[in-house]
Amino acid sequence: MNRTTYLEFATFTDTLNFNGTWKEQANASLVEKFRKDHTNDDVLKEILDYLAAAPKGQYQRSEARKNATLWKNQSLDDEKLDLLVFAYLVATHLTKEHAVPFKLNTISRRGAILFGGGWVNGENVRFQSPLQQ
Repeated sequence: MNRTTYLEFATFTDTLNFNGTWKEQANASLVEKFRKDHTNDDVLKEILDYLAAAPKGQYQRSEARKNATLWKNQSLDDEKLDLLVFAYLVATHLTKEHAVPFKLNTISRRGAILFGGGWVNGENVRFQSPLQQ
């Protein structure tokens, strides 16, 4: 029996609360397809480059740039990287007018959970799994 990990629960709960749904934008097969034929470093670099570019029209551009720098020399295990790819896919496929400006924030929020900290809503937040305390 597969059990949901703490990070999966936190990531999916935040996605559901913040973005509402993700069924068409991201799922296990889309994450696997995205990661296929790419190294973990290449996958992380693409996501961090997106944050660093901080496209105009997005909220929290400053936080996105700071996170790209903060997370640049860190690595994630496969589970965390899969969850970050999931967040990236959700964010880059947002199409509803009211949601589109939150693409960077979507990645920054999930990234802060997965990296254990990051810049969100103007604050440098830290997270620690209750299982690690």
